[in-house]
Amino acid sequence: MFDPSPAALLALALLVGASATAQPRAVPCEPRTRRIELKAEPTGEVPELCIGPELSTALLFYGAEFLSNEVTVDGRERFTLVEASNTMLRLVPSGRVMPGERFRLTARFKDGEAPASAAFWLVVSPG
Repeated sequence: MFDPSPAALLALALLVGASATAQPRAVPCEPRTRRIELKAEPTGEVPELCIGPELSTALLFYGAEFLSNEVTVDGRERFTLVEASNTMLRLVPSGRVMPGERFRLTARFKDGEAPASAAFWLVVSPG
């Protein structure tokens, strides 16, 4: 018979915790407009934006212009469209992206703008 001693319970809790952290993290995504305020000084926080396969996502930057040639998306080949203008960025991931995949987006702003750059995690939603 199983003896629920404190050592056995601790080992079970550690095993359960290890299996839970191995699972991909679910990101709650809802189709909506989201406002993100960028701080002049870096905070180290990287906002997550939900994207979907073959769905267009637009980022509009108010009060700052970025350098369209200074926009980078890790895994760029997984997107059918990455289009940048002075204040807007449009992204369309291909149908090959999988739920839970994450791509880092970085944009540098024109000289004199604050902040100098912004980074986001683009997270593929399951639905």
